[in-house]
Amino acid sequence: MMQCDVRLSGMPATTLPIRWNTRALHTERDVETERTNAQIHYKYKGKDHDYFTAKEEGIHKTPQDAAVNWIGFRTQYFTTALIADEGFTRTDITANTKADSSIVANFAATAELPIKGDGTATMRWYIGPNHYKTLKNYDIDLDEMVPMGVGIFAFTRYINKWLILPVFNILTGFVSNYGVIIMLLTVFIKLLTSFFTYKSYLSSAKMRVLKPELDELRAKIGDDQQKMGMEQMKLYRSAGVNPMGGCLPTLFMLPFLIAMYSFIPAAVEFRQKSFLWASDLSTYDSIASLPFSFFDHISLFTLLMTVSSLFLALYNRNMTPQDPNNPMMKYMPYIFPIVLLGVFNKMAAALTFYYFFSNLVTILQQYIIQNFIIDNDKLHRQMKEARLKPATPSKWQARIEEMQKAQADRGKGPQKPTKK
Repeated sequence: MMQCDVRLSGMPATTLPIRWNTRALHTERDVETERTNAQIHYKYKGKDHDYFTAKEEGIHKTPQDAAVNWIGFRTQYFTTALIADEGFTRTDITANTKADSSIVANFAATAELPIKGDGTATMRWYIGPNHYKTLKNYDIDLDEMVPMGVGIFAFTRYINKWLILPVFNILTGFVSNYGVIIMLLTVFIKLLTSFFTYKSYLSSAKMRVLKPELDELRAKIGDDQQKMGMEQMKLYRSAGVNPMGGCLPTLFMLPFLIAMYSFIPAAVEFRQKSFLWASDLSTYDSIASLPFSFFDHISLFTLLMTVSSLFLALYNRNMTPQDPNNPMMKYMPYIFPIVLLGVFNKMAAALTFYYFFSNLVTILQQYIIQNFIIDNDKLHRQMKEARLKPATPSKWQARIEEMQKAQADRGKGPQKPTKK
């Protein structure tokens, strides 16, 4: 952070015009990823901050009439920002990514710096990494340039700021290997969500215990899907099983997966840190080059993540009853990891290693819970006892049954009057 003091002598003026040009050089492994992260941020004086992403065809922004405290040009891991405590006025910003392979983006800004009555003006210039704690310490919201969660994932910013980042900083104070830090962070998140994980596996175990009775119902009712749905809901209600019990706990764990998706690629701490075969955890760990423009390499951590995801999907399929009337659901768990292989192949090795190790911990966690904690025979006895008691349907179950009954009545069509 550099200080710039200006004193005008013999020049009566109320503002000082400034033109600031910046050319961001290619410093990381993948220039396209750098260009995707090339952004312009600015903070309104006394108000919120705003930003936009540089584009190849160029983009032009003129902030509102209000003064801006600072203007920042951000690339993947570095930032340069011009700061005026009194605020810049008449700010105008342009940016584009039209450049050769050595250039990430071109930025330009014009503004007017207010001159005090004594002919002086002050501004500061920051040049450095997008390190959240460093930027936060300046207390002028420069930390808003670190993408801890944006767009539809903006809610994860609070998870990262108040939970993931503090734990990460504590771990970096004791552990120097960032691969080990990722593993410890993964175990921490798994322990934090273990209650929801247990509830999810318990619901799956209940469904598995009821499978023989569901098969009997299906054989008895035949192809009448509406009647089968109603009888299935009655069986679940009498046994005290919530069909959504396996899905809802998973929804509580999903924000942590999304939070890490935002946190790891934005953390400059992983830059040029090696682990196992990955020489730089901030970029992909290529083990082979391919002759395709859209898929020019193979990332080993991404490949391991995909294989472990497929194994986890297969394991869950064998442990969870499947609906034979919905054959497409049999293949969906296998299609999704294949799709993610192409999406994550260019992602940071730190991120794909996190998802890979998270899958391993999930498999181990699931094996322990299902084989040493949940007793299927005891669970079956408890469900039989629950069925002997009068069951009171939940509002959700009652609503589902009403909808199924109404759908069945509509399927029967109008009733013909009987002749006497």
